[in-house]
Amino acid sequence: MAVYQAIVSSVRLELLPKATIDVYITVIEADGIEAVISSASVAVSAALADAGIEILGLVMSCSAVGFFCVDDTDTYFFMMLSQ
Repeated sequence: MAVYQAIVSSVRLELLPKATIDVYITVIEADGIEAVISSASVAVSAALADAGIEILGLVMSCSAVGFFCVDDTDTYFFMMLSQ
């Protein structure tokens, strides 16, 4: 559903009123759901453009992981960012 929400706003659906667009995504290796959604959004956008479906622009997405040490003890914080 997250990939759909990222892509649907860029596709010019008014030009294809009676059409159905099916996109199948195969994930070979996953490094977390955020990374999968990010990569899939970019891949689907590129695939639609390659297929000749008119879109307003390519969808861009990123996912980042940070590992931060707070002090010299064994206290660490793990943070994930996704857009």
